[in-house]
Amino acid sequence: MKQLEFGEEEAACGIGGDDTMHELVNGMMSHTVEMRAPLALLSGETGNSFLCDLDCCTTEAVLNRLVDDEIRSIDLFEITLEGKKP
Repeated sequence: MKQLEFGEEEAACGIGGDDTMHELVNGMMSHTVEMRAPLALLSGETGNSFLCDLDCCTTEAVLNRLVDDEIRSIDLFEITLEGKKP
């Protein structure tokens, strides 16, 4: 994902579960703040506790939010110890 550039009307979308979302977030965090895009995750019919926490457990619910342009922010942080990322 590091090589991808996103336009203003674009988002990154994956299909899978919590591990896939983890990879999407890590990839997007490699971009500068200005170049980051919204993320979407379509259920891969696994546990998907992340999607369920957002009240979006089904692929239909995710697609409805994409069509309605409903973007929801989540908290995310980065840890640096003595100038290094662990």
